[in-house]
Amino acid sequence: MIDKLFEVGLLYDFYSELLTPHQKRICRLYFEDNYTLAEIAGETGISRQAVHDTVSRSERSLRGYEEKLGLAKRFRRREEEIAKAAAAVDHIIDTHKDDAGLISELGAVKKILARIED
Repeated sequence: MIDKLFEVGLLYDFYSELLTPHQKRICRLYFEDNYTLAEIAGETGISRQAVHDTVSRSERSLRGYEEKLGLAKRFRRREEEIAKAAAAVDHIIDTHKDDAGLISELGAVKKILARIED
């Protein structure tokens, strides 16, 4: 369940601007503010079932956008590649501690990777 919420939350981060204002408000309360369906119903003045339907419809829309555009998939892949590169740099640093020039250059590479990751 948490993995699903994380996944849909990531899709929401990428594609929320493509939702209607109503869907966006409901999803913000649900995914970002962690409101329950009942809390959202009370906040918005609609039924719990209407909130559930809106969240479900919005989730389908978000998944459809991801299927067509693939931004979240590319983001996750990029994050994985950055982590692999950083691990490789760390390994080289650990195995070549006596080469100050190399360590300095690899330190610069690590800073670049950190900036890319942000």
